[in-house]
Amino acid sequence: MGAAVRWDIAREEEKFKKTEELKDELKVMQDRAEFKDGLEQLIQENLHTEIVKELRDKKQYQEFKRAHKKAQKQEELQKTTDGYLDQKDFSEWTVQNKRVQMQEEQRMLVEAHLDTKNFYQEYKAQEKARKDMEEKEDRFEAEHKDLQLAFFKASQEREMAMDALEPGTPSDV
Repeated sequence: MGAAVRWDIAREEEKFKKTEELKDELKVMQDRAEFKDGLEQLIQENLHTEIVKELRDKKQYQEFKRAHKKAQKQEELQKTTDGYLDQKDFSEWTVQNKRVQMQEEQRMLVEAHLDTKNFYQEYKAQEKARKDMEEKEDRFEAEHKDLQLAFFKASQEREMAMDALEPGTPSDV
């Protein structure tokens, strides 16, 4: 009787496991379907957005072309009346340009002198820092050697003391 009950329990557990697996598979299928629907909706929204953007861009481009064409016509009309003024402006510009060029040359000379001075100052500072670092390294190395020597002497003294304490050493015989 106990075996039949165990057999029934095992069969019920197996049936329960299969039911749970089927539920899990159904849930996965539903999740995939929801994901697919959401993805399709997102694609449609993006497509609509792209179409609207493209139409807006085309409209803006047409408006730009119109404005550009109008500006070109206005520019051509202005060119015929501005010949004299352009020549006058060019002369004034040439004078101003020479003045600015001379000022720029003077500024560049001053900057070159400042750069040279700054370079030498930086070089001196770097050289001092390098020397300071070398001195620190030399001090550190000397201290390190002193510590090594002290450690070596202490080790030798310890060994000699240990040898003196050990019975049957050649110094006792």
